[in-house]
Amino acid sequence: MAHVNDELRRSIEELSEEQAMKAMDFVRQLRGSPQFNGVFELLCADPAIRVPTETRGFSLVRAIRGTGEPASRLLIEDRR
Repeated sequence: MAHVNDELRRSIEELSEEQAMKAMDFVRQLRGSPQFNGVFELLCADPAIRVPTETRGFSLVRAIRGTGEPASRLLIEDRR
């Protein structure tokens, strides 16, 4: 975790004042809301991030039924 914090500090030092203010607003949003309320709107305001105006739904995928012992059960028994 310390490595990530050090990298973040180095990155912040290279930001302009305006970029630093945006980053600080983003951090405040993350700290203030366990559900990350408002983060989506904050990211939408950034010109580097494109949010699609419309999305296609996902198609339904049916699970495949296999025969024999499930691999998960075999892996658990193998670990014991």
